[in-house]
Amino acid sequence: MDKWTEKIWRHLEDYKVNVLGIPGKGMNGDKAYGHILPCGTHHRNYMCDAAAKVGDSIKKHAGWHHLNSSQTMCINFFAPMVASDRYAMLNRFLGLFGIETKIKEAVFEYTPVEHSSSFDFFCKDENGIGYYFEIKYTESDIAKESGSSNLEETYQKYYSDSIEKNPLFRNCTEELFMKRHYQAYRNMVKADDFGFCLFITMKGNQGTEQELRSSIDDLKVPENELSRIKCLHWEEIVPHWIEALSEKDSQGHYKFPADLGYYLEFQKKYLLD
Repeated sequence: MDKWTEKIWRHLEDYKVNVLGIPGKGMNGDKAYGHILPCGTHHRNYMCDAAAKVGDSIKKHAGWHHLNSSQTMCINFFAPMVASDRYAMLNRFLGLFGIETKIKEAVFEYTPVEHSSSFDFFCKDENGIGYYFEIKYTESDIAKESGSSNLEETYQKYYSDSIEKNPLFRNCTEELFMKRHYQAYRNMVKADDFGFCLFITMKGNQGTEQELRSSIDDLKVPENELSRIKCLHWEEIVPHWIEALSEKDSQGHYKFPADLGYYLEFQKKYLLD
């Protein structure tokens, strides 16, 4: 484990003790860790009722109660936006990246085809454009090889048709897709006329950063063709989102005080000072 990850873990443990008021450690196997919530407090990893409701409706990852769970982080970030009136906040958030749209549906742990890989978060607008999110936090890497027992069958069944139709993958081979950049490419292949691929990771997480850069480089296509692939960083988008929510009316009052307070707390929980 590198020093950056250790620093995040210490930050999360401090948050657990000093903000949540939970002094005990949680177990991962036979070891206790300060950044894991102990039994009886797992639900405290969800930051609001909307997030807890989502958590109760999906298949949770084994470590969902770890404070560094990227699944729970994703839910905590997007659940309030999904719960807003007609996805108003989600539309506003996507607008930060030049995406002017009206979302009509949103799903966590979205599986486009039965038994295929799921996406951390997915939403679709009224024009049928899909937005596929891959969320990372402290994971040291993005999976390079598919875990399928039959790579060729999986490739042909779930991906070959999309690859053939997507000009971004005109230089891609089955081996490159399934054995070298699987998790990145299964998302990026959705970046076409009907979809955007959005990765959110930590700038300090060099493992995920390097794999995203490498996977994009190996597509071997001009940069101007990559506008529908967006590699974003929590350290940048959270403050940017907070700034957007800090808008005031003519009387000097915050227009979105509850949302502003919530995402300030999100920043306090997940980001280093």
